[in-house]
Amino acid sequence: MASGTTVARSAGTGWLPARLTSQLSVRAHVVGLILVIVAPLLAFSAVLVLRSAINEQDVMANSVRERARAAAAAIDHQLGSLRSRVLVLASSPHFQTGNLGAFHDQAAALADKMQASVVLTDPDGQEVVNTRARFGDPLPVTPDLDAVRRVVNTIAADVSSLTRDPVSNEWFISINVPVLRDGHLAYVLGVNVAPLLPRMMADLNLPSEWLLTIADRDGRTIARSIEAERFVGEMGRPAVLQRLRASDEGWFPIVSRDGIPMYNAFAHVKFSDWIVSIGIPDDVLFGPVRRSTSLLILSGGTALAVVLLLALVIGQRIAGAISGLMHYADVVGRGERITPAATGIRETDAVARSLQLAGERLHQSAQERSELLQRTFTAQEAERRRIARELHDSLGQYLTALRLGFTAIEPHCACNPAAQQRLARLKSLASDLGRELNRIAWELRPMALDDLGLRRAVTQYLEEWADRSRLQIDLEINLDDRRLPQAIETALFRVLQEAITNVVKHSRADRVGVILEVGNGEVRLIVEDDGQGFDLGAGQDSMELGIQHLGLIGVRERLALVGGSLELESSPRGGTTVFVRIPL
Repeated sequence: MASGTTVARSAGTGWLPARLTSQLSVRAHVVGLILVIVAPLLAFSAVLVLRSAINEQDVMANSVRERARAAAAAIDHQLGSLRSRVLVLASSPHFQTGNLGAFHDQAAALADKMQASVVLTDPDGQEVVNTRARFGDPLPVTPDLDAVRRVVNTIAADVSSLTRDPVSNEWFISINVPVLRDGHLAYVLGVNVAPLLPRMMADLNLPSEWLLTIADRDGRTIARSIEAERFVGEMGRPAVLQRLRASDEGWFPIVSRDGIPMYNAFAHVKFSDWIVSIGIPDDVLFGPVRRSTSLLILSGGTALAVVLLLALVIGQRIAGAISGLMHYADVVGRGERITPAATGIRETDAVARSLQLAGERLHQSAQERSELLQRTFTAQEAERRRIARELHDSLGQYLTALRLGFTAIEPHCACNPAAQQRLARLKSLASDLGRELNRIAWELRPMALDDLGLRRAVTQYLEEWADRSRLQIDLEINLDDRRLPQAIETALFRVLQEAITNVVKHSRADRVGVILEVGNGEVRLIVEDDGQGFDLGAGQDSMELGIQHLGLIGVRERLALVGGSLELESSPRGGTTVFVRIPL
């Protein structure tokens, strides 16, 4: 067979334009459609959820700021109450009589009730009474002389900074008030409120994860809700103190001294000029947003996955139904009947029913066409046989009589050389006419095909063409010495005729190989030449043009009547090979 050739089948499946392969499938369209519908809904839901979470976060932030203001006001109120009690104590009649021992007992009773210590100092800061010591014991100078001087200078109540009580060594921050005798300042009386601060903070009922810090006017921590023993007495960080002192209240992000990111709300206590700070950790403040975001991602992802799964299932169902229609269309295109199965999709079921009706009509038309072609070819072969016999029998007799007549008058022309020469030409012309008449009769219907079978008819036909066209023909026949059905023998002979005619007319070949064999339940005819072929690589259209050029359309129709198939292999420089297969 010819090498490096392109194979094209007469009943090919066709080809699709390359641009169609880039188009999206039905499943992709369904998934895209559902995503277009679901994505805005998911986005809208996400906006609502996040907006709700942000609102919750804003509410919590406002709550922290409000709680800071409320805490400052509550502490200011409690300090005011303590100041009032200290002023009451400062009006004790023991100061007028100078009986400081009796005052010590009175102050000690009040200190036990308040769970705080009471200290009385002179205007120079020397302690004269301290409920943490027995009356008459030597006492030190107060560690916060500035607080005593402020009371002495203003004759008004004041709050000291955080110090250590030199007698008890406990944290000491006092509310100091002036003690007057005869209209002059005689002493400064103070009550240590440091032990009362934890109870004040507990009364605020803040969440346990919130951080409450109270700093004195110097910026030193005097109370803390978390790890107080670690941080009380430490000075605040300068940058933080600067922001706390910049305004009466505020809200800003901060990292606490124990390394926790948080947002801090603060407010000032009016009487003491303390700073009350409430910090809420970022995890708590942003918890609603983060929980909502996580929930949104989880629920949105789950919903999207379910939607995509449903879209794929629906798309697969639609695609499967359409693919079934494609199969039905292919079957109908071959002229066969179909029995469509229900897909559950109204439109595809309607198309399938239409294809079924079309298949019935096409099948009926194909049967009618096949019967018509069969009758046509049968009538054609019968007519060829009749004309061949007429040519051979009737005209052949006339030509024989004509030759005999020429022979009879030949003696009468013996004395006339010109007449003898003309008679010889007429006898030669009659012989040529007889041979041409026999050839035409053979082409129309070889008698050997009817009388001796396909093997003898093919052999005679190829021997005649070899002599006439000077082709070198290699013939191999393997028919197992049996006759084939008449319709198959006729079809094979006509295909061979058409193939040899094409070789002589178009291929300019020097050599032709012919194989005719039976095997595997079919008969095969192969005709191969070494001449000039044509290009089948450009696609189905080029193949069809080549078949039309070779005049094999009628041959293909003839083969279809006996269930045969036709294949071509051809290339411009590799010749042409014709494959014919007919099942037995």
